[in-house]
Amino acid sequence: MRFLEKVKQAWSFPKKILGVTALGIFAGMYAAGGAHAEFSDLNKTEAGGAEVFYLYERDIINGYSDGTFRPDNDVTRRQAVVMLGRALNWDISQTDTSPFTDVPANSDDNRYIIEAAKKGIISGYEDGTFRPDHVLTRGQMSAILQREFTYQTHFAIPFIDVKNTHWAYADIQALSSNGIVTGYADNTFKPQQNTTRKHYSMMLARTLEPSFKPPMYMKVRTGTASLNVRSQPNTASSATGTLYERALVQITPSSTKGWVKVTYKDITGYVQVNNLEYYRLKGLPLEKRVIVVDAGHGGTDSGAVYGSLVEKNINLKTSYYLKTELEKKGATVYLSRPEDKFVTLDDRALFSAPRRADIFISIHMNSTASHNASGTETYYNDQVYKDDVNPYPEESKKLAYALQVQLDKLPTKNLGMKQNEFYVLRKNSVPSVLVELAFLDSPYDSKYLGDSNFLRQSAINMSNGVVNYFK
Repeated sequence: MRFLEKVKQAWSFPKKILGVTALGIFAGMYAAGGAHAEFSDLNKTEAGGAEVFYLYERDIINGYSDGTFRPDNDVTRRQAVVMLGRALNWDISQTDTSPFTDVPANSDDNRYIIEAAKKGIISGYEDGTFRPDHVLTRGQMSAILQREFTYQTHFAIPFIDVKNTHWAYADIQALSSNGIVTGYADNTFKPQQNTTRKHYSMMLARTLEPSFKPPMYMKVRTGTASLNVRSQPNTASSATGTLYERALVQITPSSTKGWVKVTYKDITGYVQVNNLEYYRLKGLPLEKRVIVVDAGHGGTDSGAVYGSLVEKNINLKTSYYLKTELEKKGATVYLSRPEDKFVTLDDRALFSAPRRADIFISIHMNSTASHNASGTETYYNDQVYKDDVNPYPEESKKLAYALQVQLDKLPTKNLGMKQNEFYVLRKNSVPSVLVELAFLDSPYDSKYLGDSNFLRQSAINMSNGVVNYFK
């Protein structure tokens, strides 16, 4: 019988089962009491609340007579097994011989433990005991769930405290790669930590209802020039789009081993999982944002030159600083010119679209024939020209404003934001700006452009402007 069919049977249980309240069995605390539409210490809107109420509404768990759920109370080994057995409607009528010295076959609760041992879902200790009233750890909980449901491992998640030599490594990897269990923000799993009532409920609910699984993300591996997304989980199917290195995609495990379903902007399809690496969302302000940073000039096109200062080199250096700062804030950043080479204006303007970028920032240094101008300014294109691509003049203006407000904090003169028909702006497909950071040939500005600290601070200010723009 398939698991979901067994679950449907379990949902039909009344609150009274064999004379023991569902509260006692499924909440795992053996405390009788009336049903509660809400708990005074847990609601549906907080983390884990929806899962708890999902189980409650199906008579799988209940609360205490005082109207509480006590989500942070620990779950014992006995309570966890009984809850699982009741939910899956295990037949314990023929269970009468116990393999454990401390679990006699004298109650239904104990018979669930004995049945779990017969199924190979649990095991005892070397002294022949099960220790049913000991608290269940996260590692033990993972082992119990995986032994019952046998999920396929799709990829490995690098928990720093669960090495491949850990006894529950395979169980934890199988469950975590299917979104049943999750780790912590510091990349730990904490397998020795006690399992709480709320966490146990969350894990069980995810096995019953996939919509409770948290979103899972991976990134295209660094060094991958391009990756085709397929309409079906095989290389013979048609391509639905292309991904580039470090693209952050939401994934769903596929029934085809070695493949996952991905969603990225407007692209949906399948890729081989070995082209991806696991990524845990960190809650950073620019997470899921894609930004193109364009270092002006390059190669045979040096840009402005003043003494030892060469514009193309300063542009590239500043672009790398900006990339670093944006990535610290969670963005995925692509450089249209990652090295000293010539890139056409067309290639720069067309670079954003295939990468599904959110914004485009071009970095330049200014100069004049008179050598007497100075200051920092940001350009945008405020019109939609016939046969030109960029449909975002107002957004481009907002982006220019957000950057220029932050660049005003530099020691250079604030020249404000200005409109211009620069090719990389009007031919782009996303909100776009061009920053003229300072005048290369200005006696005042030039002393800053040779200073890495100034360029780095400029990048910090621009990245702060990007955050404010998206806010």
